[in-house]
Amino acid sequence: MSWDIVRKLKSQRQMWLMGLVDDPEVWTKRRSQQSDDRYAAILQNMVTHPEYLAKLKPGLERYRIIHHIDDEHHRLALKKCGWTPEEYQVGTKSGSKDDEDEDYVEDEPMHGWKWKLTRRISRVFN
Repeated sequence: MSWDIVRKLKSQRQMWLMGLVDDPEVWTKRRSQQSDDRYAAILQNMVTHPEYLAKLKPGLERYRIIHHIDDEHHRLALKKCGWTPEEYQVGTKSGSKDDEDEDYVEDEPMHGWKWKLTRRISRVFN
């Protein structure tokens, strides 16, 4: 077991013994949901930057092993992110363009003409 899991288990036991947990079943479900949400957030961050996805996958696999995230929970997290397991395996979202200008958000102050120009220049030199 990893140190963070041991630490979490110890803190859970202490909270139960101190009477800080009214309903252990509800508390456990909430902790489980938080764990699922945390994994989905990590995954969302990774798939938002597909150029780094291949490099980050081994670390995510270790995280899944350490935190006991099975294939079903992984699939559900991918679904929350709008990805399929097949797209994740390949490393790209099907139907999406390679054009990074689709990341453009009108309300973002840095996403003006300078942003577009910088993105295009970086593609030329990368």
